[in-house]
Amino acid sequence: LALTMVVSLQFNEAAPGANWEFPGILGDLIGDLMWAPQPIEIKLFSTDQEFLKARAPEVAAKPEKIPGVVDTFDGLVYAGSSVTLKVRKLEAARLGLSAEEIARTVKAAMLGETATSVIQGDRLVDIRVTVDPRRTGRFAALKELPIRTQNGSMVRLAQVADLVTEAGQLELRREDRRQDVAVTARSSSGCARGLLPDRDDAQGADVHHVLVELALPGLRVAARGEGQ
Repeated sequence: LALTMVVSLQFNEAAPGANWEFPGILGDLIGDLMWAPQPIEIKLFSTDQEFLKARAPEVAAKPEKIPGVVDTFDGLVYAGSSVTLKVRKLEAARLGLSAEEIARTVKAAMLGETATSVIQGDRLVDIRVTVDPRRTGRFAALKELPIRTQNGSMVRLAQVADLVTEAGQLELRREDRRQDVAVTARSSSGCARGLLPDRDDAQGADVHHVLVELALPGLRVAARGEGQ
């Protein structure tokens, strides 16, 4: 458990936007039997999707304050997320760049450009030249992408444009024909105490208190986990 916590912290620092899972044979078996992928799971049921999208992050923030609860996830999974490049026109114009020139440079760096073609068998195969993926594979690296201006000087992409991540369509989940979002978390102690209201330990009392706070009109809350 101590090694898992150390590795989890290192991963979260390296890639804050990613979700990490550390499977274990016994824990996964119990989770499969209980139909709960994580030791701690709070399900929110509502017919209003926008309501679920707004409430899930708020619900996920509450268990984070409980000592021993780690790796909280709000359960919102978006498909087809995209990165939008928003050019700051004033800064770009001052450096002699247009939005078209910036877009063309970024496209060439990420998707490449056909430099030439070769004959392979009876077919003509294009040879595409791209920038080293390490220069464009992450936000921090992409922001440092050099762009050549009309006078030959080089500027960084971050100087003339903003990179914005836009979520795609929300993945729909249903249980017993009811739409739901599953907020999950792990316990650093290795068990899922606190999901049973009759437990008298401190973590259990805290989680039970969170569930009581979540009572809202139109929202049904259910908790499950390995401790059930």
